[in-house]
Amino acid sequence: MDTLEITEAEHPFTGIGGSVRALEFSPAACSPAVAGDDRTVWLTRDDGRNEPISIALTGHCDAVGGVAFSPAGSLLATASKDRTVRLWTVPADGPATGGT
Repeated sequence: MDTLEITEAEHPFTGIGGSVRALEFSPAACSPAVAGDDRTVWLTRDDGRNEPISIALTGHCDAVGGVAFSPAGSLLATASKDRTVRLWTVPADGPATGGT
């Protein structure tokens, strides 16, 4: 059995207010989408300069409890306790768009 070594992340994720309710990694870029009680989904991507870029996706009126990427990683679906599902376009570079 392999041993898991736990270390502190070089660039820990910060910014979410409240509990984290969902986490999903993009199949296209291993970039996480993190959602929680603050009604925001945070999409973090590497800009190639050793600093991750965090993008806030807003529009839900209550806690976000689910996130899921399409198989290609170009779409992100978010589900909230406000009984809505929003679809976001996740381009290879630049900000995510949509939320409808």
